[in-house]
Amino acid sequence: VREDLAHVSGDRGIAIWAVQHDTLGSMGADGDYAPLQVNASGAVYVQIDAAGLTALQLIDDIVYVDDADWTDSSSKHALVGGLYQETPQTVTTGDVAPFQIDSHGNIVEANSGAIKTAVQLIDDTVATVDAAITAKGLALAGTDGTNARIVKTDSSGELQVDVLSITAGDNNIGNVDIVTQPSDTFAADGQAYGKGVLIQGDDGTDRTAVLVGTDGHLQVDVLSAASTAVTNAGTFVTQENGALLTAMQGAEDELDGTTTGGPLAKLAGAGLTFSQVVIDQDAAGRLDLGGNVESKYPRLHALVVGLTIAGTITIHHDSDGAGGGTPVQMTGEMPVGANGGVVIPFCPHLDGALTGSATNRHLTLTSTGGAANGYAIISTSTSA
Repeated sequence: VREDLAHVSGDRGIAIWAVQHDTLGSMGADGDYAPLQVNASGAVYVQIDAAGLTALQLIDDIVYVDDADWTDSSSKHALVGGLYQETPQTVTTGDVAPFQIDSHGNIVEANSGAIKTAVQLIDDTVATVDAAITAKGLALAGTDGTNARIVKTDSSGELQVDVLSITAGDNNIGNVDIVTQPSDTFAADGQAYGKGVLIQGDDGTDRTAVLVGTDGHLQVDVLSAASTAVTNAGTFVTQENGALLTAMQGAEDELDGTTTGGPLAKLAGAGLTFSQVVIDQDAAGRLDLGGNVESKYPRLHALVVGLTIAGTITIHHDSDGAGGGTPVQMTGEMPVGANGGVVIPFCPHLDGALTGSATNRHLTLTSTGGAANGYAIISTSTSA
């Protein structure tokens, strides 16, 4: 075969043999002759030296498949450079060209000068809190339904508004304007008084200032109100009928021996024996009022009792004065305010008094509101 002749079918030559090794392995010792080695496809194994292999591996490190993840401090990438030219070159359609950069290495954007100017103009209209008014501003625009219109202000910057329509009202307010707000009209808690806002009312014809006394207390005229009495502690109490109160006081005097021949003596012939029981409890609890007489029914004719702490008062009768023998409730739980009390007016009759449902039973008073003080008038009789 001569040099530079084309291959023709049927040409003869010397075959170069190679050994197939699916896994590349040693073929002898250093310095021995050895055949070429190929893989199963007949491709010749080629040894790339260390520097070339390292270069290929480094190139492979910067190749990523689509949507691969980036890992900080370990992922690699190829450095892409740019070209700085004082007079940028012209590139025609289809040409390859490097990125253009400025003298500081920043990528030059198309129309970057116009964009920078626009951003600077916007920045000129921005002011921080409490800063002076900027020399430039953004115009606020609205629409007239078809075209954009600039919102107008006067020379002081106050917004100009046309009131096209307003619903008519019943009151004529007039021309109202607060030019300045007095700084000393209102005062915080604990501060000295300053100026005040005058409060007025309507007397049916004219407006009249609300009156206070020299001490600042509001002046009130009570035109009408039900008669109500209070105790020294400020608790509301019920005013009893005068004649009834006199009878109760006479009965009390007769019980403690101050007088004789009073209303209780007049009832002796009815088979009643009256007793006054002093109520003096230091704390809430049950108090035995007595009334446990063989074959006789206990009765409560009157009760005057107060509590130092808000609670309730209830009257029972039981077998031992301490809640034994299934206590029977004779009244509901009567609520009493702090330093208030309960009054059951004196009833001199058998039928009108609270009567136990069995003989030889103790009357008891149960309080739930601190100390209880007062008295009770009880009796016993053979009649139920």
